Amino acid sequence: MISSYLTPRKAGHTKCWGSVRKRALDRFTSAMATFVSRCRKRDLGMGELAAMRTSHDSVSTAEDLFLDVGSSVYSGYLARLVERGQQDFDGLMWEAVRGLRGGNSRFARDRGREQGDLSRVRFVMIDEFQDFSQMFFGIVAGIRQASPTASFFCVGDDWQAINGFAGAELRYFANFPEYFRDTSQRDIRRNYRSAARVVDVGNALMDGRGPTAIAARPDTGEVWVCEMDRFDASPGELQRHGRDEITPAVLRLVRRFLDQGHEVALLSRRHAVPWFVQYPTAARNGTDGLERFAERLRSFLPDVDHDRLVASTTHGYKGLERPAVIVLDALQGSYPLVHPAWAFLRIFGDSVDQIIEDERRLFYVAVTRAKEVLALVTERRRLSPYLYDIRQHALRLDWGQLRPVASLDGPRVEVRVYRAYEVREQLKDLEYTFNGNGSYWSRVVMADGFSFEALIGEPWAGAELVVKVYSDSGDLLHSWPKS
Repeated sequence: MISSYLTPRKAGHTKCWGSVRKRALDRFTSAMATFVSRCRKRDLGMGELAAMRTSHDSVSTAEDLFLDVGSSVYSGYLARLVERGQQDFDGLMWEAVRGLRGGNSRFARDRGREQGDLSRVRFVMIDEFQDFSQMFFGIVAGIRQASPTASFFCVGDDWQAINGFAGAELRYFANFPEYFRDTSQRDIRRNYRSAARVVDVGNALMDGRGPTAIAARPDTGEVWVCEMDRFDASPGELQRHGRDEITPAVLRLVRRFLDQGHEVALLSRRHAVPWFVQYPTAARNGTDGLERFAERLRSFLPDVDHDRLVASTTHGYKGLERPAVIVLDALQGSYPLVHPAWAFLRIFGDSVDQIIEDERRLFYVAVTRAKEVLALVTERRRLSPYLYDIRQHALRLDWGQLRPVASLDGPRVEVRVYRAYEVREQLKDLEYTFNGNGSYWSRVVMADGFSFEALIGEPWAGAELVVKVYSDSGDLLHSWPKS
């Protein structure tokens, strides 16, 4: 009977495809959209794409097939733009480049109310230079053609170069003198944003990849590694959150940081939380996004704290900061995230080593959003490999130091009954549950109306028992018999 139950059953192709169809189509669509976008960033015509394919060595039949389909889709996309007389953003930018190359340096905006001529430009400042692309360099080359004496001032941080997926190329930053004449470079090393320990974590993460940062602030700050497989929810938390894997733990962190006077940002690699969250209702559109998780957390906090908690993807939070940052997914598979579809973009020069370095820089952006306190939520069996580089600057969190967050609908108390073997059936009937780790029976009740005297007067409360009552925050309120 058992072996029959465990024997795999063959499912038909139709049934298997039905099970994976939506995810497979979503992933294929995403990969194809990325392929088209990368072609547009380079302003590739079909002849140029064909030449790239001819010189490219595919490593699999799947890659060949993808490039066949990708070329067809890209050709159709270009034809559709022409057919409709429309242009996308990349196309508009490349039109500007071609206009400059053709000697057209005049421009007008706001229905002609603002006009100018790039031939008169003398100084150009470029911010976020680490995210420069071939397309933007085409604009720069056009400005230099129109105004040969123009000077350029470029500011960037190669440790924050995280937009390779959008066509950014770090070569313009790394080889600055090759693209600009009579250059000089200055390192801005002082970090005025973050406390010393956060700066140390960033330096350790990027060790050997350029000049280290120097903390300008005298305070030390805090960096915590928070391992979820060391977290044990209290009975009160179990009652409120059920099988929820992450909400009670993150609530403890958020409450701690808010009580310290810090506003808090939750960051994640994806627009999702990599743990089970027990939401009270089904998600709209079938998605459990970061903002929904943030709203779940806010529902357990007083109204005055709601605006002090925000959530974002790491990409979306670049350039921003908060006193306290909680990275929700310091995990293998999030940092680094090497998507299987990367192999279909090898034609653009992508490689696993390059992706892992890009992901390291993204993790650097995540940790350096913190001004005072940084918490990295992870799990021992799924640690992000980047955590090994920063472990000497971080402390392992003892979850027991953080008190459970009290319920907003009124305080509760937890009753624990020890040495209760003889009365276990009575306790079960009274909805007590057994805690094997602590070897006691427990029940959580509202503090309002609770009477310890009435409790120890119950028929099951015999002389051999030990009864203890704890508050929501873990303080011992009553003990019987008294020691």
